[in-house]
Amino acid sequence: MILLTFFVTTSITVITGYSHLELKSKPGSIHPILTKKLQMECTVRDLKSEDHQFQNGNSPFNKAIDDKSTSKASVTKQEVALSRLLSLVITKKNEGTGLNETMVSVTGCDSPVIEKQFEGTFQVEGTTEGSTKTGEMGYISLTWNRPVDEHSGLFFCEAYALDPFKHSVSLTAGLKIKSIEPKISDLVTYISINDRHIEQLQAKVSEIKTENTELKERNTNITLANENLKKYVDLRIPKFQFGSFSCSSQGVTFNPPFNKTPEVFTSLTGLTMGFSSQYSTSTYSLGVQSVDKLGFSISCTINGWSASAQVKWLAVEL
Repeated sequence: MILLTFFVTTSITVITGYSHLELKSKPGSIHPILTKKLQMECTVRDLKSEDHQFQNGNSPFNKAIDDKSTSKASVTKQEVALSRLLSLVITKKNEGTGLNETMVSVTGCDSPVIEKQFEGTFQVEGTTEGSTKTGEMGYISLTWNRPVDEHSGLFFCEAYALDPFKHSVSLTAGLKIKSIEPKISDLVTYISINDRHIEQLQAKVSEIKTENTELKERNTNITLANENLKKYVDLRIPKFQFGSFSCSSQGVTFNPPFNKTPEVFTSLTGLTMGFSSQYSTSTYSLGVQSVDKLGFSISCTINGWSASAQVKWLAVEL
């Protein structure tokens, strides 16, 4: 951030009876290193929509610009009404050849066209089909980031239009932007401001790092708490299945399978036997042979005439 008195607006205006062409820049001069941005805008406005006060002059451009004051408008006395704006063109005088070189132009609602030799030098936007601003018939705006000495010079904006009788009309406004070498005191102030800005950024970065570390620790604690809660829930609510089978069964299949091998408990719930002189005694045996996550196999035998048994089982995953 530069807290110097360089940010002034310089403008030059050509007035007609009903419309005017204005070329302005902000700031009015370039201070290499210190000037962060240079903006130039050329606009055509309808005089009926605004209250204008300008000073008379003979030149279409301002030849001397003081960076600490706003230059006065230069006015022609043409009485021309514009019915339609066709195009806007910004040119720059080549100090070597003395010729004006086209920098950028815009026609209708098409995107502005930057000439090849100026590509990558500035950003541009504009239209001649009107804008969102009241009374503005068209505009073209250029922006230089970190302008240097070569970006200074004499600029012209030319507007081509039709009057109410469909006759061609052209207007021109010029503006000279100087490049002023900064003083030692300016550079010292600039460095001091930048140092303070860097210190503020470093403090902010440190603050963000601290907050980020705290968030990471908080996230780690939440993750550990969730894991412990899951373990607690798993311990407090064991998974189990139960059912029954007859002694003639070979085994039981779990549905669904357990995550780990459960403990299986069995209990005899019903035993029936008939009486026959052929069986003086009756025997019964029951055992779980093997258990895994999918099920368990059993060994169940009963000796006796017309004998049968019913068994209940319970499987618990501890």
